[in-house]
Amino acid sequence: MAVKQPTIYDVAKEAKVSFKTVSRTLNTEQGVRAATRQRVIDAAKKLNYSPNLAARRLAGNRSYTLALFYDGDLSSYIAGLQLGMIEACVPLHYELILHPCDIAVEPPGEDLRKFLSQTAVDGVVVTPPLCDHPQLGSALRRTGMPHVLISPQDRDCGPQVYFVEHQAAYDLARYLIGLGHRRIGFIQGDPAHSSSHARYKAYKDALRDAGIKLDACIVSKGSFSFQSGVSGARRILSAPRPPTAIFASDDDTAVGVIHYAHEAGIRIPADLSVAGFDDTPISRYIWPTLTTVRQPIQLLGSTAARMLIEAVRADKAAQMDSAATILEYEIIKRNSCAPPAETR
Repeated sequence: MAVKQPTIYDVAKEAKVSFKTVSRTLNTEQGVRAATRQRVIDAAKKLNYSPNLAARRLAGNRSYTLALFYDGDLSSYIAGLQLGMIEACVPLHYELILHPCDIAVEPPGEDLRKFLSQTAVDGVVVTPPLCDHPQLGSALRRTGMPHVLISPQDRDCGPQVYFVEHQAAYDLARYLIGLGHRRIGFIQGDPAHSSSHARYKAYKDALRDAGIKLDACIVSKGSFSFQSGVSGARRILSAPRPPTAIFASDDDTAVGVIHYAHEAGIRIPADLSVAGFDDTPISRYIWPTLTTVRQPIQLLGSTAARMLIEAVRADKAAQMDSAATILEYEIIKRNSCAPPAETR
């Protein structure tokens, strides 16, 4: 004989409150006193109660599901955003769907239309470079789907979460200059991403402000990938006057630089300093550990998810147009950077 599962009414009876109070408590809504909230939580634990997602969906017009729209492979960056969104969704009893959108195969606006016609979601988080695609932006506005953009280039294009990309990259370049480096190579990111252009511009601005002439021989195109770090390092370090430091546009690229340097017998940081961007887990696992910019990737994801859920629950999705949250960054100084040999 099947064991009867406890219901929200059983929890309400055990906690001596109304079922609406139980609902507000378990959905972490405001307006419940701390003592009452704790009584409900204790009753739910005692009865081993967990909300029935199917019942919640039937009871209202919500799916209790968010979607993460991204372009390309599941990179460290996308994985970090995913973890952040899950961190926000799980306590609020929301689910997360990942949806890859390949611009090369189908226009993103059409992809979004098909996705929304086949999948019920309460909101969408859109990552770079999709968030900068005008067709996708137009499609989101036409559907009225609540959404949050991650680090878009346009600061007036809708609800968004971002950090000041240019300043972060500028500060990292200035850190290398402050160590005494005057020959600093740079490996660019994927040109489809606005962040790639922002980081390269910051590098050039930092050189200019320090009175250092830009040398195109030690700048290489890249794609936010390990392989572009390997090929970029090979090109840059074969220049007539190789650099004493390389600023890579992301950590995966920086790891490619370090890999090539090890194979070529170039000591890091004794012969070459290397810096990355993002502070993904690999930056702490590689040796030497990587100096990088700590971009708050997981916090970007969790903040975007909470913005969406709060707006949907309060029925204020239409008021999100100007919503924006700016997050902090940090320069993480590790073992991959040191003053150039000639200054020691």
